[in-house]
Amino acid sequence: MTNYYFELSDEALGAKLVCFGWIRVFVQVRFLLIGVNE
Repeated sequence: MTNYYFELSDEALGAKLVCFGWIRVFVQVRFLLIGVNE
């Protein structure tokens, strides 16, 4: 039971890390585009 819960929380953590990584990339690209437009 504990092992299953640990794996589940580990998957959730991985999903959060991936989501956070994509947000970071999106923000960086947006700043670059704004810099180019100006």
